[in-house]
Order: sequence, then C-alpha cells, then structure tokens
Amino acid sequence: MISTLLLSANTNKEDITKQAIVKIYTTAKMPNYQVPWASSMRSSTGSGAIIEGGYILTNAHVVANQAFIEVQRYGQRKRYIAKVYAVSHQSDLALLKVEEKTFFEGVKALTFGSLHNVEQKNG
Repeated sequence: MISTLLLSANTNKEDITKQAIVKIYTTAKMPNYQVPWASSMRSSTGSGAIIEGGYILTNAHVVANQAFIEVQRYGQRKRYIAKVYAVSHQSDLALLKVEEKTFFEGVKALTFGSLHNVEQKNG
C-alpha cells in the first residue's frame, strides 16, 4: 500500500512536470555570406520548459537565425506563435514569450532550485 502511494505521488509530480515541457518548431533563414541572395530556409524542432513569469526557457541554438517560431504543449495539438524575448549565445540560453494567454492555462510553471556557490564542495 505504501509503495502504491509513493508511486502515485511520483506519477502525479511527473505529470505536472510533463505539462510544462513544450516542443518548439522553428523556421530559420540560414545565411550564405558568400552568395547572400542564395540564403536558404530550414525547419527544425527543439524543446523548452515553461518557467515562472510566462516565459519558455530553451537553448539559443534552437532559435538561432529564426524567422518564425511556434510552440506546442505536451499532449496538445494546437501550436502557438512565440517570439524571442531574450537570447544569450554565450550561455546557449533563450527566453521565448507567447502572447496568447490560453497557452499557459492549466500548467504549473517549473521553478529553479538552489545552486551551489562557485567551487563549493558538496556535503
């Protein structure tokens, strides 16, 4: 009985986490610096996580050279238009913003835990 309770508690927590995961669809313009008029378009996908403040945290390389971004929540079919809010290629992180508020309905944003100080020993 106790193992059943622990299993259902873990499953519930896992489901809550899954709801905050999104798939990111991008269309990017790949520049051709030698022949600029021959630049090409490329479609790709990536992933991200809904975090506090109504943002999506992803990697900068997922949205590099983007021309159009759509995001899709876990287990849903509808895609929403997203825009890059901030990007740091040095840390390979980016924040996306979705204007349509219905995108965030029924999802609990992921939060950050505490981090160790630089060069801090564990224990």
